[in-house]
Amino acid sequence: MSEQQPSAEEVVFALRTFELERDRFDDAVARGQGISRTDLQALDHLHINDGLTPGQLADRMMLTSGAITALADRLEELGWLTREAHPSDRRSTVLRLTERAHATADRIFDPFAAEITDAAAGLSPAEREACRRFLAQAAALADRHAERIAQQASLGG
Repeated sequence: MSEQQPSAEEVVFALRTFELERDRFDDAVARGQGISRTDLQALDHLHINDGLTPGQLADRMMLTSGAITALADRLEELGWLTREAHPSDRRSTVLRLTERAHATADRIFDPFAAEITDAAAGLSPAEREACRRFLAQAAALADRHAERIAQQASLGG
């Protein structure tokens, strides 16, 4: 007997369920480290991008420059972030994670990452490619709609 293929709605439901459970995981991590979810998201953006300028981080997180300054001050005080001179713009800095932040992230996230990697390894190459393509497209769509909503909000609508 062949397995019934999931509908598009079932795939979207599974994605939304994953997003909610990942949010719970992030909430637990943030609480456990004594930081806010916003701080944790900033750390994730800095990790994924290997550092960002304050303006780039503000754009990614849709926060004001003042909010980013306060966030960077908090994370720097915790020893998780450094401000480095920008390599080509003397007026700017680059926010980077410290070794302490990397070590803490490894300790917290490695068990989860290992199990997710094992789950992906259990898929066929074609299934992994389909998942990769779908998730990349879903991320691009989320980015596009975040920009749309932000633009509408800035126009007062």
